Amino acid sequence: MSALTPDIVLKKTWQRIPSHLKVTFFSAFLIGIFANLYLITNFLPNHDEVLFIIASGQNEWGPGHGRWLLEFTVALTGIFSLPWVNGLLSILYLSISACMVIQITRVKNTIYCILISGIMMLFPTVAAILTFMQLSAPFFLSLMLACFSAFLADRYKYGYIFATIPIVLSMAIYQAFYSVTAALLILVLVLEVLDNQTSWQKTVIKGLKFAGALIFGMIMYLISVRIIYPDGLSMDYQGLDQMGQISLSDLPFLIRTSYVEIIKFFVIDNRNLHYSFMNILFILSFVACGILIVFLCIKKKIYHEPIKLLLLSALLIMLPFGCNLIYLMGATLVHELMIYATVFIFVLLLIIAGLFLGVEKKDFNESNNNKIFEIIPKISAWFITIVMIVTMYNYWIFSNQMYFKLNIEYQTTYAQSILLVSHIQSTPGYTYDKDIVILGSPPYFTQGIPELQQIQIKGVTYEKLLGCCVYPYFLRNFLNFTQNVEHLWHNDLFLGVINRDEDVIKAMTIMCNMPVFPNSGSIVIVDDVIYVKFSHINVEHFEIYCCISYGE
Repeated sequence: MSALTPDIVLKKTWQRIPSHLKVTFFSAFLIGIFANLYLITNFLPNHDEVLFIIASGQNEWGPGHGRWLLEFTVALTGIFSLPWVNGLLSILYLSISACMVIQITRVKNTIYCILISGIMMLFPTVAAILTFMQLSAPFFLSLMLACFSAFLADRYKYGYIFATIPIVLSMAIYQAFYSVTAALLILVLVLEVLDNQTSWQKTVIKGLKFAGALIFGMIMYLISVRIIYPDGLSMDYQGLDQMGQISLSDLPFLIRTSYVEIIKFFVIDNRNLHYSFMNILFILSFVACGILIVFLCIKKKIYHEPIKLLLLSALLIMLPFGCNLIYLMGATLVHELMIYATVFIFVLLLIIAGLFLGVEKKDFNESNNNKIFEIIPKISAWFITIVMIVTMYNYWIFSNQMYFKLNIEYQTTYAQSILLVSHIQSTPGYTYDKDIVILGSPPYFTQGIPELQQIQIKGVTYEKLLGCCVYPYFLRNFLNFTQNVEHLWHNDLFLGVINRDEDVIKAMTIMCNMPVFPNSGSIVIVDDVIYVKFSHINVEHFEIYCCISYGE
């Protein structure tokens, strides 16, 4: 018997991997590299990246969000925000996630393995998370764990019990991917009914086991948070501190919201992610998918079982709800980083189309000589497939437009910061030990390129480098300007805080009639403090918030 050398083990392992999984992994990985190469080969910081360019800073707020595993997963990629390292690991985790989805949904057709991995890699949430580069690898590890929990629950007899472990670990990194597990498990049940190889009673029992895994996983996570943080979460961040405390009276509104937001995503494009004509294509795709499901019910003789038809209808109705389960978790602001589960609606469309255009069609129980049973399904399946390809192209373009905007924002901020520092240091009486107070925000870079204002997504939604509390950190981290800087900015639209601190009132009084930077007189020195006025503020109500103060 030959020794099991590393090369023999590697060869045997490679041979055991099914070809469709190899196709899925490598297509996902290559698409991920191709789509995000611009970002992972450059450092394009958004506001959080400026603040947390060093990983130790992240540990200060991870526990406050109940993400007790986050600080350990961040440490795996080093103490700095490294685009190439975090980017490659993110794409690796996503590629493995795509393989698990393919296994769960039992898709084997090469083309549809590629399309499903492509849509998973190009969905806007991926690009949005990658703009938070330091957290991208940990967050996609959380996604992989969420997919793994669904894989365990589906593939093994008692997997629904062990699935609670990756659910807890996933939520301990990033809670939003809980919806991914829910959506995947519902998708499994939909496909099981459509396959019509088991009784509706077994499907219901399986669904109850899945529900138990989800509920128990959530309970175990909340218990872990309570044990690790006995005083509760330290931050009220987008409703996370209210997780598990939703009032029953709020449920109807939250459930309705979850459906309304799904409709807005596809029909209204409330997040401004799609070409203007995509809503029409999406609606037609759903109609085509409905037609294919009807044909499947006829082909598989599901129409003979009314209860199974009702079960199928219920599961299809539940899928959008599962995708937006984040609304029932207490989130007060559901942004693009939280909606990844929506991708499984696209995955369902591709799977259904693949049943008519892929090799899976041999699984049909009967043939029908009626041309209508051949032409209409093929046209519908081809239409869905083409729309999904157009959707992937749409997301590829949109993602790189985001990255372009980040690049312009960084370059503009850097250029204006050099100008600011130069003016400050040229002010008569300047010395390095003086404190600096900056009031307001300079004109946003989109005034020069207004078309960039159309690119709105979490991570690049606002022109935040110049216009918010992280700006002093930008001066320190990117220009090595380490003087004590305090940034006062207009808070009307953000926190509504009225701060009547004496130092703020003094700053307001001094800068009330000053011109704005870079006009002459926009920088003055009073009582050994350097005052810089970037913009006019509502002086009457002192609607100012002191965001950041750092220094010695």
